[in-house]
Amino acid sequence: MLKEFFRKYDKRIGFVLLLISNSVGLGNVWRFPFLTYKNGGGAFLIPYFLLYIFIGLPLYYLELSLGQFTSKGPPSAYGLVRGSLGIGISMLTNAAITICFYNVIISWALLFFLLSFRKTLLWNQCNKHWNTPNCVDLSNSNISVINGTSSAEEFFTRFVLRQSDGFHDFGTPAWYTILCLLGAWIIVALCIHRGFNLTARLAYITALFPYIILLALLISTSQLDGAGLGIRYYLTPDWSKVSDFQVWRDAAGQVFFSLGIGFGSLVAYSSGNDFHNNYFIQCVIVVVCDCLTGIFAGFTVFATIGFLAVKLRGGDITQAAIGGPGLTFIIYPEAISQMPNSPVFSVFFFLMLITIGLGSQFGGTDVVVTGILQYFPHLKRWQVVIIVSICAFLISIPFTCRGGIYLFTLISDYAANLSLIVIGFFEVITIAYVYGFNNFMNDIKLMLGKRRPEYYLLVTWCITGPIILLIIFFAAIINDSSRLIVYGNYQFPQWTLAFGWTTFTLCIIAMPLYYLYQYIKSFLYVRANRTPNDVEVPDYIRAFRLTNTPAHDWGRKETENRREPNAIVPFTNGVITNNAFEPETTEFQQS
Repeated sequence: MLKEFFRKYDKRIGFVLLLISNSVGLGNVWRFPFLTYKNGGGAFLIPYFLLYIFIGLPLYYLELSLGQFTSKGPPSAYGLVRGSLGIGISMLTNAAITICFYNVIISWALLFFLLSFRKTLLWNQCNKHWNTPNCVDLSNSNISVINGTSSAEEFFTRFVLRQSDGFHDFGTPAWYTILCLLGAWIIVALCIHRGFNLTARLAYITALFPYIILLALLISTSQLDGAGLGIRYYLTPDWSKVSDFQVWRDAAGQVFFSLGIGFGSLVAYSSGNDFHNNYFIQCVIVVVCDCLTGIFAGFTVFATIGFLAVKLRGGDITQAAIGGPGLTFIIYPEAISQMPNSPVFSVFFFLMLITIGLGSQFGGTDVVVTGILQYFPHLKRWQVVIIVSICAFLISIPFTCRGGIYLFTLISDYAANLSLIVIGFFEVITIAYVYGFNNFMNDIKLMLGKRRPEYYLLVTWCITGPIILLIIFFAAIINDSSRLIVYGNYQFPQWTLAFGWTTFTLCIIAMPLYYLYQYIKSFLYVRANRTPNDVEVPDYIRAFRLTNTPAHDWGRKETENRREPNAIVPFTNGVITNNAFEPETTEFQQS
């Protein structure tokens, strides 16, 4: 029996802000701009919007529904089908891997933040030991050059990353990046140790602060030379790119990553709601905010890219900035350097990056900690927090090495992209076809008083969602079987394909393995409890049916709202009945 943890919100607005803080994070400000730049600007927005409608909103609503109905987080919330508990375990695995590289981004922001307390920002200068003869200080330059490198780019690549030429020169970490990474993990550990209520209170800051900073940045960057060029590139689709499956895969991965689908945090957060909380409106508000925040941040980024194109690349916007995760830490500092009193604004901007990053990091880390406590209830919460933080810190260290950015790109491409699509596919299949769409809509009716929004969910959960996710997944397998990742001008070696697919397998392997384990357990049970009347249905079929029924303890904790354990589960002699398949006290049901 898994130990259950319950959390309650003092106010409904606290839940909404916590969701915004969890979803509107670095995925919008950091990841969305570089994926848009990588995939042809406006061409990326078309699949991005479509996938928000047909994938993002339906799956977001699904996870909130599951958490609120059961008052449980992953993996125990997925006991609606005995064999589907592996979905929750895969979520924990994804969250555990993601928090390791996600906190590296926060450590970069922390380093920029600490170095902003200067009269002159270091990334505004070309006279430092890390600069090259091609360095151009655009904050003091009124001329345009060809094939120059901005001081912000050299600061990030040559000082922060100390970027090598590839995996063959992986190198060692720098002391200042290690200290910032350690500091980031100490902050996370202290906040998670204080518990859920502190995280909810911090959401009031982490949810609202970014919009003020982004608006100020947008006003400033829109006045730069070349800003119009960048924004036109951002809004004008290249129709040839729309037919590229890689664009759709990246868009799907971004929707999942940004909203937090497939990590378990949505299920965990909604488990603290009142049973009759009207989360439908809250869900729509958060998803719309998340989508528009990414678009909003994109205007700032592409206005600055247009400025860089005019100053450094003779107006060629496709060559204006490097791709990859580092793009944001080059573009935003460059935009800040063009503002009056740039050091002051830099302090606020990187403080914003830290706070929104922590909002998502709290959710992912809390899911991992709570998931471990479910399986090891004898441990104290503070003990698990320390263990998780130390292990994650040690695992994160390779990302701070000279070749760490290449490892970072590789892991984020497989662990926080394709694996989420697979988890989402099995989530929607389990709800719509195994547990049953009608049964789940009745559960929603118990909470909301009506089956809302039934027809939209019927189309997206039962038809378009599974089909789109399946097409994207198989197209990704076909394309990625020989596709080597490229970062800047560096093409990853052949062995990274095997490493990437191994990481992907690690993220999803719990789903088939747990289903197989539960099926074997069911088979042994039905075989040991066979009656003379059971010969009409083979044991392997009866075991299959039992594996696809809800666990006896699945449902709402409060007895007045909880579904009776024998409401849907059972069958006898292969026929669905209203009687429980096995006694309440059997050892099998306690698993």
